[in-house]
Amino acid sequence: VTQLTLSRLGSFNEVLMRWQGPVSAAIHVEDPVLNVINAVCHNQVLTERGNVYIHLMRKIGKLYPVNQLRNLALSSVTTDYVFLTDADFIPNKDLYKSMLNVVASSDTNRTKRAYVVAAFGVFEEKEKNKPAKFPDFPETRETLLQLWDSKAIEPVHFTKFIHGHYQTNYTRWRKATELYPITWFHHYEPYVVVRTIDVPLYEGAFLERYFDKVSHIFHLHKVGFEFWGIPNVYTVHMPHA
Repeated sequence: VTQLTLSRLGSFNEVLMRWQGPVSAAIHVEDPVLNVINAVCHNQVLTERGNVYIHLMRKIGKLYPVNQLRNLALSSVTTDYVFLTDADFIPNKDLYKSMLNVVASSDTNRTKRAYVVAAFGVFEEKEKNKPAKFPDFPETRETLLQLWDSKAIEPVHFTKFIHGHYQTNYTRWRKATELYPITWFHHYEPYVVVRTIDVPLYEGAFLERYFDKVSHIFHLHKVGFEFWGIPNVYTVHMPHA
């Protein structure tokens, strides 16, 4: 499940080239509707897929209704589990298969679980607050670790907002060979895999950025979700204009 504008279609294509499973995506329509429909229908990556479902929401007002878009996409899901992500976060190619294995082998009871996917992004100099030149997408875990060690990438937003993903415990993720427990804390906002019938909708009052995902993860925590880290898989934020 994801949301985007037409300007993010390039990143969305990168997602689709690595994620083999079904996709439900809500597009915020700022351009004439026919232009958006034409762009979607003539997109080669999209037209080659038979399991991508696109939903359009017309622009009303000046603010971006991020959580309303997420709810539109989430409400259309028909699979048992769903990966809640953003269109400019590119998953590694093994994520979908690994997700299927995890939920098949680990979720044998009615415990509410949110499986956390480690997220990375461009390393930013703290003083300059400017991202380094983004490297090619790390197709393998080994390449990702090399980029991390060379400070080309880092756990996402660690420089700007460390609390958002700190609880994922990247030191443990790096060494993990099996699922590991994660303790929720304030401002945590990971990307997670959850059972569809258990997951609540997002709070639609949140517009633009800030606390849109934080509020949803807090909701999961309050209704009794456990958080578990998935080893060996990851998603990487691709910069956009």
